[in-house]
Amino acid sequence: MFMKYLTFFIYQLILFSAAIAIDFFSRIYIDKTFNFANFCVIGLNILIVLLIVNLFNRFSDIRLLNKIVLTMLAFVSAAIFIGITIGEIIF
Repeated sequence: MFMKYLTFFIYQLILFSAAIAIDFFSRIYIDKTFNFANFCVIGLNILIVLLIVNLFNRFSDIRLLNKIVLTMLAFVSAAIFIGITIGEIIF
């Protein structure tokens, strides 16, 4: 049972890391006018959200409360990991 929790957490960590990295690196391309770069970023973020929702449905044997706690922990871990990786968080 522990492996299912760990697998769910790692999937969430990877997806949230990708979403945060896409948001951070795409800010220089997003303008006030809607262009192709904005469309691509929105499409990638929608794809990541759909994958996250699919994970919630795929791991049906994990309780909802545990999924929510693991998702919040994965989001915070991804934010710290990406922040340290790109140099926004300095110790």
